Amino acid sequence: MKRKPPIALFTPPLLQLNTPYPATAVLKGYLQNAGYEVYHADLGIELIHCIFSKQGLTSVFSEANLSKCDEHTSKIYKFRHSYIQCIDPVIRFLENPETAAATRIINRNWLPEGKSFESLEDTEFDYGPLGITDFAKHLSTLFLTDLANFIRKTIDPGFEFIRYASKISTHLPSFDPALKILDQTPNLIQRELIRIFENHIQKAKPEVVGFTIPFPGNLMGGLWCAKHLKANHPKIVSIMGGGYPTTELRQLSDKRIFDFIDYIVLDEGEQSLVKILKTIENPQTDEKPSNCFQLIQDEIVFHPLVVTDTDIPPGKISPDFSGLPFDKYLSLIEFSNPMHRLWSDGRWNKLTLARGCYWANCAFCGTSLSYIRDYRPVDACVMVDQMEEIIRQTGNHSFHFTDEAAPPALLREISIEILKRKLHVIWWTNIRFEKSFTRDLCRLMSMAGCIAVSGGIETASDRLLKKMKKGVNIEQAANVCHHFTQTGIMVHAYLMYGFPGQTGRETIDALEVVRQFFELGILQSGFWHRFALTIHSPVYSNPDSFGITLNDKPLHPFANNEWKYTEKEARHHEHFDDGLRTAQYNYMKGVGFEQALNTWFRQSPPKTSHPPTLVKQFIKPVEFIKPTKHQKVLWPLYDVEYRDGKKSALIIHKPSGVIELLCPEHFGLSFFNLLKQHENEGIYCFSLEEFEKAFLTEYEGTAFMYWETPWMLNLQHTGLIIV
Repeated sequence: MKRKPPIALFTPPLLQLNTPYPATAVLKGYLQNAGYEVYHADLGIELIHCIFSKQGLTSVFSEANLSKCDEHTSKIYKFRHSYIQCIDPVIRFLENPETAAATRIINRNWLPEGKSFESLEDTEFDYGPLGITDFAKHLSTLFLTDLANFIRKTIDPGFEFIRYASKISTHLPSFDPALKILDQTPNLIQRELIRIFENHIQKAKPEVVGFTIPFPGNLMGGLWCAKHLKANHPKIVSIMGGGYPTTELRQLSDKRIFDFIDYIVLDEGEQSLVKILKTIENPQTDEKPSNCFQLIQDEIVFHPLVVTDTDIPPGKISPDFSGLPFDKYLSLIEFSNPMHRLWSDGRWNKLTLARGCYWANCAFCGTSLSYIRDYRPVDACVMVDQMEEIIRQTGNHSFHFTDEAAPPALLREISIEILKRKLHVIWWTNIRFEKSFTRDLCRLMSMAGCIAVSGGIETASDRLLKKMKKGVNIEQAANVCHHFTQTGIMVHAYLMYGFPGQTGRETIDALEVVRQFFELGILQSGFWHRFALTIHSPVYSNPDSFGITLNDKPLHPFANNEWKYTEKEARHHEHFDDGLRTAQYNYMKGVGFEQALNTWFRQSPPKTSHPPTLVKQFIKPVEFIKPTKHQKVLWPLYDVEYRDGKKSALIIHKPSGVIELLCPEHFGLSFFNLLKQHENEGIYCFSLEEFEKAFLTEYEGTAFMYWETPWMLNLQHTGLIIV
């Protein structure tokens, strides 16, 4: 039997600094199950700790090219000793925020303050008198942002706090710009990255190295490491995969990248990696590489996807986060908005409930890509098993489900399973604003630990939502947002403008819709982005149907994703860029609702055609429902007592207080006895048949009439959940 080669997996800089990216953990769990020895590391968080330290900043200021300083960077250099003195305490605070350090940070006389602090205002309004730790996190984030700006200006133009060289990597039709940078003498940031990487190579001694490149901002960091590997460890096989190659490099014809990388894997990497490893450990095997590019005899060869009956489907094996430095991740606050900050604050175990999107019809989305098109949900019990395993690994009970759109039916089952196991977790996820998210489903999700959801309201125009096959409308989105917020779940909206054919009036109407969402309190945060055409979307495949003409053909030799186009009927979407974002910023702060829409813009836009009460009219009052045979009847884990007598009643002990619910004698006793039969479970859960059977023998009438009785309506109002 051939020896299995050890493998090391790396996440290049830079990604979220508050929590590990899950790709290497997912691959590690899968490969270990297949019998491989796996090592993994997050190079980004280590690089940040190296640079943002007393020793690191001393080197930064020593090597800074001061000829490129402007007024703001010159000020930072002038106060360089203060930055060096403060950096280690600030990093320690962001690793483990506590009140004593926060009190020193917020006094505004300790940290030097640069350009990033100029936008700091209304701090008392944002954080309140008790938000000492949060305010200190925000000030510390601004402090680090100033330093990152200094580094970008004087040492490395590609350096950014959350990403690296993203401007270069986002538009790479040719490999030339990347190659030009790689041919230069490494600067301080690149040297430190290579040093960190080499230390891991010496420690792990791998025969195979894998780089996950989820976003454009990870590409250059990965290539610097890959270049070092080829020059110093030529026998080690290198593999690149992740979201960036999956979306950008599917039409790859430029061979020069293979001077750095041996294999480029597309889509899900688990099965493809195993097949590559099998060919490495036994070149004579019948096993062939799968779903990847390779350079063979100076020609790029694509090995098509091959799945065998013996392959374990991705998602069945729990990720393995062990080995990552959980105590080194930083809690940052870029924005005071409580929903918006989830992306940068707090440590979140990232998981995926389902591979692919259950909808997969949106015209702007890359629906031709298998990671979106091929929908495969994970069983609810398997998912909660994985959550419990990851809690054991990390000690962290907080989860971010990173699905394209989490399926409502699966969220129902996972929520029930969490409650049955009495598992205390906190989680948030992405959803579609569809009618399946009833008030009761939102209540159930909230009970199971859901604190926030994000989803696309997009253009907030029914005409355009229909054209883009979004499958939702404004009324539907308003009611779903209402259901979530009424049950204590925050909502973030992805918003889009500039969709082909969108008129100026439709853009203003969209802003008015969003204004009303915020004013009614059914939306907590949002972000406007300009529509971008990607080559994997239905809009690209059917340009005539959307009134556009494609530019730049044929496809590029290196990266292909975002594509330039011309609208056949000229629009001026750029006129709305700043105004939409400024209005949005104010709405998130709860101000500006009375301000006329046109005042947000430099050029006067059309007037809105929507009445100021449009969204309010859409929101429907809560309706109490009779369940269908496919639904479940749930009762929260409230303690219930039964009182017999002339006024029979259920005494319900809720966290918010005690409720006395008068009820017909037989109904109250039947309900009480039914709960007693299930009192050892984390939530009382019944099928419709089981629930009705306990009552209908006592009720002379049909099941439908039974659900319409005042007592049953009161029971639903008190806490009975139907999902």
